[in-house]
Amino acid sequence: MSKELINGQIMAKYDEISRIEEEAKNKHASIKDEVKEKYDKQISNMDDKLNSEQVDLEKDIQEKNKWTEKVKELITSTKSIENDLTNLKKEKEKEFLIKIKAIDKAEKTKKKVILKEIKQLEKEKMDIEKIQVEI
Repeated sequence: MSKELINGQIMAKYDEISRIEEEAKNKHASIKDEVKEKYDKQISNMDDKLNSEQVDLEKDIQEKNKWTEKVKELITSTKSIENDLTNLKKEKEKEFLIKIKAIDKAEKTKKKVILKEIKQLEKEKMDIEKIQVEI
């Protein structure tokens, strides 16, 4: 292999690394949008529902002598919705991190293989240069 050919291969490998990094960057953005799309509407609906329940709760507390049973139901419902909302937010963050971690791991693995190939090519290049110097 000639020095120029190896240099060309090295540059191609660096270009491939750049492409992988760009691809990972795009996947990060895509995953963020995907997770956001999956959860934000649910969170918004749940948040709206929670706000509505809290408003009802406040009204009923003012009339607690008449509505004791209603207040108990709304407290239970509100706590359940708050727990659901909290769990949904945690689930969203967890899924986002898992997917980002998988992308990063795949990127690292691909880059490691390419860098190993680059190292081998650079070794071959040095061997060729050494032979040319000896001649």
